[in-house]
Amino acid sequence: ISKESGISSDLYDEVKNCLIQQAVPMECNQIYQILSHIPEQKIKTILTTNAEFISNGRGEYFHFSIASISEDELEDISRIIYQEIENKRFISGNELIGFIKKKYPFIIEQNILLSDKGLRGVIAYKLNETYSFKGNIISKKEQNLSMKEVFADFCKERESFTLDELKVLKQELDTVIYFEAVYENSLRISKDQFISKKYVNFNFKE
Repeated sequence: ISKESGISSDLYDEVKNCLIQQAVPMECNQIYQILSHIPEQKIKTILTTNAEFISNGRGEYFHFSIASISEDELEDISRIIYQEIENKRFISGNELIGFIKKKYPFIIEQNILLSDKGLRGVIAYKLNETYSFKGNIISKKEQNLSMKEVFADFCKERESFTLDELKVLKQELDTVIYFEAVYENSLRISKDQFISKKYVNFNFKE
């Protein structure tokens, strides 16, 4: 099934076999040259609509099968995700890669050609049945947390916070600040200071 007419299983197989045979992340232009008999737009559609083709960033793609992650290593990664979700309901993709670099650096070394984004993509593909991967947020399958919900929870859980703290969260999640969620759950009392609406009490004189 394809959003675009004219995408046959043969074309899909050609793109798949090309990426598997090359066994490295490939720039789209390289793929277009090798498969020059296939229209570029059709190749792009195949790459972006099939989860097994992972974006490595910088206009590169690879097939998930070239990643070197054993079942035992995948269990170790799953354990990190589980523990962090139990602690705070979610873990960001950036945090997960940070934990892997610290605890299991050999996983990074054996996948040296994969960017952080590419490795996150492989993990998302392999653990998709166990956890929810929504943007850069990993949460329980049934929760399916979004970036907006994470920023909303951040505001609800704190009596007060600063713009700098929001910027730190933004960097950790590799996203923009979801100000809509911030203003729905807090009041800005100065240029840099916010107070959660849960702790606001207006005193009106009669």
